[in-house]
Amino acid sequence: MSNHEEEEKEMEKVYFIEKQEITVKDFECEDGWILDIGGGGEGIIGQIKGDQVIAIDFRKEELEETDNKALKITMDARNMQFLDNSFETVTAFFTLMYIAHTKEDINKTMDEIARVTKPGGKFFLWDIVFDYPEGIEKQVIASYLKVNLPNGNSISTGYGAKIHRQKMSWFISLAEERGFTVKQKEIHDLVYFIEFIKN
Repeated sequence: MSNHEEEEKEMEKVYFIEKQEITVKDFECEDGWILDIGGGGEGIIGQIKGDQVIAIDFRKEELEETDNKALKITMDARNMQFLDNSFETVTAFFTLMYIAHTKEDINKTMDEIARVTKPGGKFFLWDIVFDYPEGIEKQVIASYLKVNLPNGNSISTGYGAKIHRQKMSWFISLAEERGFTVKQKEIHDLVYFIEFIKN
């Protein structure tokens, strides 16, 4: 089988949502480091906040391909090696979608996010609604995405994860169960942004 045929076969396993677009606004973080969960790949938060960011990712190769000034550390978000209440600001840009297909993994990750966020600290979440017809026989759900950065540049990329369903309200519930309160939320088409404050 040729590489092209293999790629076509893999693509047959993917359910594509229509292309999405998001504008990421700059945000204030005057106190210490920003912890970016899943900060490899495009490293969007590192591109915006530079050397103020500690980017962690489960996969070393994802961090190696990231071109920004963030401090990059290979680490599992389900078992972070930081002390309690270490960060004033925590971010997750299209990261939880990769973890959320198993209940145990998303619960461990949310527990860890709550643990390392200082009281009064912020958790910024960007993600996407996963919705699809009943009875589809696909293994992956994905969308192409255009990301507009605060400096006027834009990045075209794509995100995909194992088939599961997720909505903004579900992530809000997970966060509220761990002592976070929603400060603001926005949704544009299927893409959403939530700013949480830890009580």
